[in-house]
Amino acid sequence: MKNPTFKALLICVITLSFLSGCSFRLPWRSQQESEISAPKTPSVSASVEETSESVTKQKDNDLQNQPQSLSQQINETDDSTDNGHVDADKVDADKEVVMTSFSPSIPKPPENTWERLRRGFRMDTAYLDKEALAKFEQWYSKRPEYFERLADRAYWFLSHILDEVEKRGMPTEVALLPAIESTFRPDATSRSRAAGMWQFMGSTGERFGLDQNWWVDNRRDLVSSTTAALDYLEYLSSEFEGDWELAFASYNAGEGRVSRAIRKNIKKSRPPYYSFLDLSKETKQYIPKLIAVRNIVSSPEKYGITLKHIPLEPTLDTIDAKTQTDLTVVASLVDIPMEQLSFFNRNYKRGVTHPDGPHTIAIPVALSEKLTQKLGNLTPRERLRWARHRVKKGEYLGKMARRHGVTVNSIMSTNNLSSNLIKPGQVLRIPLSTGKYNYSTTRFKSIKAREGDTLYVVQSGDSLWTIAQRANTALSNLLSWNGMTKRTRLYPGQKLIISR
Repeated sequence: MKNPTFKALLICVITLSFLSGCSFRLPWRSQQESEISAPKTPSVSASVEETSESVTKQKDNDLQNQPQSLSQQINETDDSTDNGHVDADKVDADKEVVMTSFSPSIPKPPENTWERLRRGFRMDTAYLDKEALAKFEQWYSKRPEYFERLADRAYWFLSHILDEVEKRGMPTEVALLPAIESTFRPDATSRSRAAGMWQFMGSTGERFGLDQNWWVDNRRDLVSSTTAALDYLEYLSSEFEGDWELAFASYNAGEGRVSRAIRKNIKKSRPPYYSFLDLSKETKQYIPKLIAVRNIVSSPEKYGITLKHIPLEPTLDTIDAKTQTDLTVVASLVDIPMEQLSFFNRNYKRGVTHPDGPHTIAIPVALSEKLTQKLGNLTPRERLRWARHRVKKGEYLGKMARRHGVTVNSIMSTNNLSSNLIKPGQVLRIPLSTGKYNYSTTRFKSIKAREGDTLYVVQSGDSLWTIAQRANTALSNLLSWNGMTKRTRLYPGQKLIISR
């Protein structure tokens, strides 16, 4: 059966496809395929034959009106062609030239860590509350000091976090979560007792393998907490089928609350997306805050913010000390303030590595080789701090342990005592490195020495009184010059003004 209207429509479609330079494929199989795979249908094949003839004629007419092809232009200008046939070598050469001219350019490597971070931003925020986003963009852009503090801490930690995020193929917005959680502070603790730069609650930290005991709290460890946080976020992303907004909301509020809010929306025939969920105010603001920081980091000049330079190369390294080591001993071996070393190693609650390990110590890359070499020259006993105590009449182990902030068992073990019986005049070694005093939380005032001041470097076993006596000065002067009190703890390597 012939249908003139259908034929005319089909010819128009094919003609338009030729004129636009697009290929057009008939929605039927070739005649040969039809003969093999199916019996002939006279009405259909007749229509196809007539349509094909019309298409061929139309194609010939269109080709006559088309601009000359590149091969035809070569054909007319090349004397070596014969009977209108193009030299194959010249066509191949021409194709080669054309392909070379469209070779893709190789992107330049990032110049710093901020640029590397920007290249991985890919979160879709189409459903995000634009009003809330604009509010936080304005809030952060008015606080350049926030980004100064942020960059000071990110300088040490961001490179490692970004390495791990990229290994897992995550959007690099993930690497900015510590900016929202803690401004990259490993010593941060929330009102609800969440700890570390990733702000893990105790139970969630245990769930993802972060040790928390008398010796360590690995929620504050850079490497361990980052691994745990990314494991958790990967799990959440999988639970919510790759929706990172829901994953981040669950990281803040818990996956149970977000799942219940989704089910509630589905029952009410509302969209099950983050912006439409009935969540707490904190969680509703969580992602707008993150994206606001992302946008400012992406285009700081647009918001009047200057980001301090962070090099591409890692700035912080971790070394294996092999045996239990006191951070104060580490500080005395290399040129690093105790306060800074403590900040990098907040996970050690006693200021010393766990007796059973691991004995990893975070240290600036510039000092890691020197520290490894110097630690290798120390015996295990020399890596810990000790006090020498002569037993007085009426003293007992429990009283001594409380005075020094250590356990009775640690004194007995250190001195090979089989019982807690001691006698006056007996000399004992007190293992200060295992005491309850948290050296990692010590805050030391930065004292600027004046011209003419005499400085003294504290040695192991020194006290404020003995230093004052050796310097032939009053203890009150020593305390005043160095901004101290009688209860201030000293550490090896600390510099004091002893004469002014």
